[in-house]
Formats: sequence, structure tokens, C-alpha cells
Amino acid sequence: MMRKVTTAIILDTRKKRKTGLFPVTLRVTYMRKQKYYVMGYHYTPEEFEKVIGPKPRNKYKEAKMKLLKMEEKAIRVIESLPEFSFYAFEEAFFKKSTSSNLVFDAFEKTIIRLKGEGRVGTADSYKCSYNSLKKFTNRKSLTFEEVTPDFLKSYEGWMIQHDKSVTTVGIYLRCMKALFNEAIQLGAVQPELYPFGRRKYQIPAGRNVKKALSLAEIEKIVCYAFLPYSSEDWAKDLWAFSYLCNGINIKDIARLKYQNIDGDQVVFVRAKTKLTSRQQQKPVVAYLTPEAKNIIEKWGNKPAMPTKYVFPILTADMDPEKELATTRQTINPHYSSG
Repeated sequence: MMRKVTTAIILDTRKKRKTGLFPVTLRVTYMRKQKYYVMGYHYTPEEFEKVIGPKPRNKYKEAKMKLLKMEEKAIRVIESLPEFSFYAFEEAFFKKSTSSNLVFDAFEKTIIRLKGEGRVGTADSYKCSYNSLKKFTNRKSLTFEEVTPDFLKSYEGWMIQHDKSVTTVGIYLRCMKALFNEAIQLGAVQPELYPFGRRKYQIPAGRNVKKALSLAEIEKIVCYAFLPYSSEDWAKDLWAFSYLCNGINIKDIARLKYQNIDGDQVVFVRAKTKLTSRQQQKPVVAYLTPEAKNIIEKWGNKPAMPTKYVFPILTADMDPEKELATTRQTINPHYSSG
């Protein structure tokens, strides 16, 4: 007969965080040996009492239900083992951790997939989010079950303390949210563990303050006499071309080909929406003013063949990563892909 194995949800007061909180752990005891498994919640002793009390309220009630579910899962795993060992328990308890249940694995697979699709800019956002999360947890693995509203609040606070802007925090956490949604769709995570939304964790939204230039300021830029064909002259003309073509961004300017020009119009699909379904793709049409045509004539690649890029930014032999780095360097000459 297998020796008795006991479980308990406890507050591990041996490991105090800088915030003054302690981790909630699942303690498994076998033959007087104990191991502790972090559950993704952090509380003060007073808060933990509210969680485990007979009548927890609001977020404490929700936390208690999730913690009890995790303990029930541990008990089922223990009862299913023909012979208990901590190794066998961990293998069974975290059995999905080798596939879609591990957050870091999900990040790595998504980054590889995005790069394969040529979406290197999005892949770069996921990579930055991944590196940030690994630095925050200082761990080799993290399960989706551990990503609770409290975990996300702690992560947000840590990023703010490390001088990340609210916009950056939002970008990183939207990557996490997308991975969580995908894990639920795959059946790797139970929907009730979803930590985002009302009364849970809400991703902060940065306030984008738009500052429009006055006509006088625009005139100063357009009329400023830079040395012809200098780097400053090139930057000014790129800015002017964007302005004249309804605010087309640099990435789309870089990808313009002569086949996109139709008389007095330039017609293109934004790179940002190129990978959506064909029904959703909406071509952008911009009128080519005489000034815009002059910029093409001045800087455009010659001869003007349909499949050639209009401007000397990208080349046909560039892979998506090189395209991204070159476009970023065009926007910011001091940018380095290293």
C-alpha cells in the first residue's frame, strides 16, 4: 500500500518579496519530505486569511475557488500514481507543460511562426515581451495557470518600476493575452482561468496625444533649403511624400513599387493588413500631386519598371528581418539591429 501523501495550500512566509508579499504554494508532503509549488498568487498574511477564511468575498472568493481546484487536481494526480515520487507527481501534474501549457514555450513557438509568415515586426514585439517576462519571473518555466490577475498586476508594477512606459506595458501584455486566448482554444487551459477582463486584470491603455503641425510649421519644413541630395534633403522629401500621400507610413513607402502607380494615383495594400483575409483587405488610394511626382522623379529607382521598388530603400533580395531593420534605420539612422 502506498504511503500517505498529504497536500495543503499555504502561504510560504519563508520567501518574502520586495513588495512585502509572500507566495501562495501547494505543499506536498511524503515520508516527512516536503516540496512547495508556487500557485501564482502573492498576499500578506492578513490577505491570505481572507482567502482561506470560511466566507471569502469578491476577489478572495475567486482566488480560493481556483486554489482549491488546483489542489483537487493535485490530489487526483496523486491518487492516479501506482507509486508516488515527487518526480512522477511533477511529470503528471505539469504534463501539459511540455507543450501548449507552458507560457515560454508558447512564446517561442509563436515567434518562430510569425517569422515564418514574414511578420518580423510582430515577432519582435513578442520577443521583447518574452524577454521581459523571463526577467521578471527569473524562472525557466511558467504555466498559464500561474498567470493570475495578481501575477499580472505584479508584473505591470515591476515593468513600471523598471521605467517601461504604459504603452510598452500594454504591448507586452497584449502578447500575453493573445497567447492565453490561443491556449484556451487549444484546450490547454480551462476558460475559467482566463485572468483578463472586467473584475480581473485590465491592460492599461496609453493615451496617445496627437500633435498636429500648423501650416506655417509645415511650410518651414518643405521650404527649408537643405544641401541637394544630402541625407537631410532625403529625409525631408520622404516626410513630404508621406504628408502629400495622406500620411502613408515609411514601411509602406519603402514597399511601394512602380506597379502601384496608376496615373495620378498610388494604390497599395498596407503591409499591416496584407496578411488578413482577402475579403478584409482594403486598398489605400492616394492622389499623386505634382510635388509628390517630383519626389519620385528625384529619388526614384531607374528605370521605372513595374516590379521595381520606387524608392532606393529595400532590395529584392532582402528577407523580412533585413527589410524590418532597413526600414527602421530609414526612420531612425541611429537604429541598430544588434
